Amino acid sequence: MSSTETTLPWPSRRDQILVLTGDLMTHLDVIDLDELDGEFYWRICRGEVFRSLSELTFEIAPRAAEGRTRIEQVYADLVLNAEQSELGRAQAWAFGSYVFHLRDQVPDFVFQRLLEGGRVPIREPISSVESFDDVGVNARVFSQRVSGDDLEQRITHHVDHGIAFPGGRTMKRLRRQEATRSDTVSTSTVSLAIDFTFVTEPLLPFVPLGYGPIQLPFIHVAVRGPLPPAGVVGREYDAIVRGQLQWHLELPGPASRQEKTTAVWTWAIGLLMAAGEDFYRARWDVEAQMNLPPENREPRRRQWFEKSRARLIERVPEAERHLYVRGKRSKPKKNP
Repeated sequence: MSSTETTLPWPSRRDQILVLTGDLMTHLDVIDLDELDGEFYWRICRGEVFRSLSELTFEIAPRAAEGRTRIEQVYADLVLNAEQSELGRAQAWAFGSYVFHLRDQVPDFVFQRLLEGGRVPIREPISSVESFDDVGVNARVFSQRVSGDDLEQRITHHVDHGIAFPGGRTMKRLRRQEATRSDTVSTSTVSLAIDFTFVTEPLLPFVPLGYGPIQLPFIHVAVRGPLPPAGVVGREYDAIVRGQLQWHLELPGPASRQEKTTAVWTWAIGLLMAAGEDFYRARWDVEAQMNLPPENREPRRRQWFEKSRARLIERVPEAERHLYVRGKRSKPKKNP
């Protein structure tokens, strides 16, 4: 950091909420509802996990507090390009240590999105699931927007890298099946063993991954090994699940602009109120940050907020303790 740069105070939680509110409203048309929920949950509710890394980023690049330098930029400069970095090996080592510590604190998709600079969804649209016998691939699909191509990309990642699970165990890599030729007859054979299951309640063998409650419903995809040639699973998913059965329409899908606006409004006010602010002051500051015209402000009264907050918690149950003021326990009265 040069001597000419002034050190700015680290933004308060309140400021972080309002800055995120404004940022999400600016890009509302290109953000999904699950990304909107995830940005508030992972960056604000779980912000303590990222605080050390964020403060180190701010120390190295003070403009980070203004939103002009992001964690992924510093990560690329210090860790990925350490040899060419002007900031020094010591800072690269310190930053890298925080990065690897963070990896143990959050799901892998959160870690990757943070360092890649993408929006962080509340949950992965598609996630890998531990297989009991290590001979196949299991996946859960949680979103309408997951296509056969997305599923194929997930399987390919498994084939190339294996899958890491909470607790540190990594499944062995699987091989793609090749057509087998018989020596006695002129034939080639490829075997397919693919199961699609629409799951509406948590039953075995759908093992929880260890990060929050299981989101229902979902589509469980089980592919027994050896895996079929590339493209087969995705093609069948599109043809059967999305085309013939249309199970994907029962999963969370795109939200309207009004629904996303309401979600931003509810998240921001709820988080400020949980920190002790009055509803009307929180509402005023949030709506100013959202640039809502006055005619859109009047109907949004306290009762309407409480109903909206209840809907948000139905969608994101793990957010409940972050959206209510935690009152002090009263001391029991002594008997006279």
